[in-house]
Amino acid sequence: MSDELQARAACRRWVEPCWGNTLGAGCAAFHTDKGKRDSATEALWMAMVSESMYLIWKLRCERVIQKDGEEFSIREVENRWYSTMDQRLSLDRKVAAMTIKRRTKAMSRVERIWEPVLTNLENLPPGMTVTLGVLVGIRRVRRWDPG
Repeated sequence: MSDELQARAACRRWVEPCWGNTLGAGCAAFHTDKGKRDSATEALWMAMVSESMYLIWKLRCERVIQKDGEEFSIREVENRWYSTMDQRLSLDRKVAAMTIKRRTKAMSRVERIWEPVLTNLENLPPGMTVTLGVLVGIRRVRRWDPG
């Protein structure tokens, strides 16, 4: 889902996830066309990959322990993933809002990181990281439903 979201957002370079770059998500290095490090893309990659891996682990444990091996529906997994990403965005916003020193810098960093995946970005209030209400949300990838 994270790959599809990144492709839909048409924002930044993305790499194919594998065990190496998934386990080392915090060490990922992305560069702009000019060769400079793209810290916003690195932070988005780390957040999406690490949260996704943790969700996979939680879902597996829940399936094995609580659901006696019964599989989750695709819709259920997608909803849990979007909820996880929304929670991570909220956490990043709260941390930026609580940063007294360098507050403006922290707010603009959160906006740069999450801007490619937010819906209706032009309708968000200025300083969306300080306002700790509900945001419009993360773009959902529409799947074709044959039935």
